[in-house]
Amino acid sequence: MPQQRGPPSVRRRLDQVVARIRVLATLAGVGRLALLLCLTLVVLYAADRLLDLPLGVRAVVLLGALSGLGRELWRRVLRPLLRGPDRLDAARLVEGSLDLSGRFVSALQLPEGAPGSFEHQLSEEAERLAAGTDLRAVLVARPALREALRGGLAVVLVGLAVTLLHPHLGVFAQRWLLADVPWPRDTHLALHVPESSPVHVLVDGTLVVSRGGAVAVQAGVSGRRPERVELVVHGRDGARTHGLGQGAAGRFGGHLAVRAGDTSLTLRGGDDDGSEHVLPMRVIDPPRLDQPVFTIEPPAYVGLPVRQVDSADLIAAEGSSITVAGRPSASVTSARLWMLGTGESIELQISERGGSGGSHGGDGDGGGEPRGDARNADSSDASGPWLSGSFVAHRSDTLSLVLGGEYGLSSPDPSQHALLVHEDRPPVLRIYAPARSDVKVTAQAVLPLALVAEDDHGVASVRLVVGDTGGGIELQPEGPTGVHRHVLDLAAAGLTGSVSYSLSASDRRELPGKGPQTAVAAGRRIDVVDAAELQRLLADRQLRLKEAFRTIRERQELAMLALDDLVAEPPAADDPELVAAAVSQNQVSTRLQREARELCMILDETILNRLDTGPAAESVLRRRLDDWRATPLERGFDPASFASLAGDYGAGQFGRLDLVGRLMEMVQVALDLSGRASPRAHELLLTARQTPSVENLGAARDMQAQVLAGLDRLLERMNEWEDYQEVLNLVKTLIDDQRSLRQASQRALTSDTGGN
Repeated sequence: MPQQRGPPSVRRRLDQVVARIRVLATLAGVGRLALLLCLTLVVLYAADRLLDLPLGVRAVVLLGALSGLGRELWRRVLRPLLRGPDRLDAARLVEGSLDLSGRFVSALQLPEGAPGSFEHQLSEEAERLAAGTDLRAVLVARPALREALRGGLAVVLVGLAVTLLHPHLGVFAQRWLLADVPWPRDTHLALHVPESSPVHVLVDGTLVVSRGGAVAVQAGVSGRRPERVELVVHGRDGARTHGLGQGAAGRFGGHLAVRAGDTSLTLRGGDDDGSEHVLPMRVIDPPRLDQPVFTIEPPAYVGLPVRQVDSADLIAAEGSSITVAGRPSASVTSARLWMLGTGESIELQISERGGSGGSHGGDGDGGGEPRGDARNADSSDASGPWLSGSFVAHRSDTLSLVLGGEYGLSSPDPSQHALLVHEDRPPVLRIYAPARSDVKVTAQAVLPLALVAEDDHGVASVRLVVGDTGGGIELQPEGPTGVHRHVLDLAAAGLTGSVSYSLSASDRRELPGKGPQTAVAAGRRIDVVDAAELQRLLADRQLRLKEAFRTIRERQELAMLALDDLVAEPPAADDPELVAAAVSQNQVSTRLQREARELCMILDETILNRLDTGPAAESVLRRRLDDWRATPLERGFDPASFASLAGDYGAGQFGRLDLVGRLMEMVQVALDLSGRASPRAHELLLTARQTPSVENLGAARDMQAQVLAGLDRLLERMNEWEDYQEVLNLVKTLIDDQRSLRQASQRALTSDTGGN
């Protein structure tokens, strides 16, 4: 650098400019450096806090940040101080701002001349200008002050943030001094597990769990609340996560399904990775009894043998004593048999070895070890504990065998077995005779009673109670079918008026607190009426029956007239008129069968009520009762027995009976028409429908003529019956009037004798 010359006053003024330049440059540099330093610190803190930068990354970033800040320190602070501008640079700056025509630069560059020389004049002029001008005015402090203000504002903001947010400056400083120090967590999770449950227990800080069990887990949160909390389970197959649900109270919770090989669990959420609260786990296999043997001992009254079954055939009668036994898969400390439907349970006895084969318990203190194939398949050998226990089965249920093993833990899914109990149902009483609950009979009548009493384990007794006779009459069954018949003779019983009766059936049930069950058919009544009233009722039914037979005759006559036209001109097969003739004949047969049955019922009531007082009437009654006993109840109405009775009467086996005899003659005709003639006519019409020849149509018409002739005979006999009834009623009326007159005369004579 050339030697600087110039007047002293000029040099002094230029030195002031140089000093001001250095001060302003240094001030601006310090402000810019403070701003960059604050920004660098904020960026580093945020990046490290959010990303948790590893040590190597922090070292690289720190090196880059220090390099940048050092470069800025040299450029903007140190270099202006150490290597700032000189007087010549200041002169040029002043010459550039003030119009001095290069006098300061020239005065510094030219040597001082002799007085009067150009150099001397130039030096004096420069000195005069320096004395009269404030050269510092050429420098403006605003840019430097602006940079300083920015830097100071950055420092203030950072200081305010530190005061309000309380960042972890110590940890930050240590981490960026390359110390391996973790950041403090904002979220703190705490793992909460109940001390114990049927499937888990905490032992010395280790969670011991039954394989397959579900453990309730809750997460306690302090500090910043995370949006999601996960349960992390570590095991031999790696790690798996389960999201915990957030409850109403804001707590996170859920259930952990434990698998074989799980070794530990922890929580993860927010910035808490769970490394500080790892809970060790130990998964154990609890004992099980999946294939027990059941010994079923039914109640004595059932009459069934004792048997051993597995759970697939676990069916027992109500009141059976059931013994469950078997060998568990591992050692046990406790064992209970639960009835899930009722919530009841029994404790199973634990023994080191099974009892003798074939024994069975009945009072709850255990049973023996089964033989052969019945041995529990859960055991690979004959060693190990043996479980047994007994209970009484009252209703169907689901049995669950809950076994406790190591630490008293049980299996989360104990074996379950369906128990089907056939409850002892009450007897079923089906009454076939009398068909109605209330009947009208005469005082001399006999009343047949027929019923079927059934029970799932047998009927003990069936009783008939009439009126207030106390214990009643025990009815005897007819073989093993449950059929009971009894003939109640009202004359021998001396029943009069309206009498109620009931039928009951009791079973053989003998269970603790449960005696026999009884089915009762009550509300039945016998109305004992005068013979004349009953005859009047039967006569009314017969009059209606006569009208019904007359209607049937008219229909039969119309069917025969329609067939006459077809016989004259045979139609084609399946002709509509021929089909209509067959249908009409079938309707005649159906109606004949219904009315013939009603006529047989009138005959039956006449016989049973002893309305005919002829000498052979008792023989007919006995025969009718024998036929009734021989007829199966399921058959109901048996026209063959009435036809046989009427045939034997016509053959003269019972002599001559006025009332019953006339009815049996009508029954014989009606049954012949309904059982033979009309069905035969229908069969012939069906044949003629397929082959409508004159011969087939003629045969069907001839049979229809027989039916019509039989109906005429029946109606003729019914007319005679009606005349007979009128004469009989007239004679009875005369007898009743004569009796009344005699009683009145006797009362009058008695009165006159008492007056005298």
